[in-house]
Order: sequence, then C-alpha cells, then structure tokens
Amino acid sequence: MSWAVDVTRHLDEKLRGAKTWLQQKITLGRAKGFSLFATRTILSGEGDEIIELAKTNLRQLARE
Repeated sequence: MSWAVDVTRHLDEKLRGAKTWLQQKITLGRAKGFSLFATRTILSGEGDEIIELAKTNLRQLARE
C-alpha cells in the first residue's frame, strides 16, 4: 500500500504546477473509463503498464 501512496504523492508533486485547464477537460465518463482500465490492469498483474502510461503523460506535460 505504501507504494501506491508514494506514486500518488509523486504525481501530486509533478502535477501541482500543471495548467488548470487540464482539470476542466476530465469528464465523468473519462474518469470512469480510466478507473475501469486501471482496475482491470492491476488485477491482471500488469501494473507496470499503468506506470508507463503515467510516465508518458508526464513527459507530454513537460513538453507543453
């Protein structure tokens, strides 16, 4: 469980400086879809895929 807390804390620190318009584009449907994807991925034992997705998204944010 501490791993999840560390990842969450790290993402919070990285995204704290992100533009606020990102939050306005997240819809309930997208949040639901992502949570289903994340749950299925973690339960199937492929949590590394979520880490790679987060890294890719953070790299894209750094470019903008």
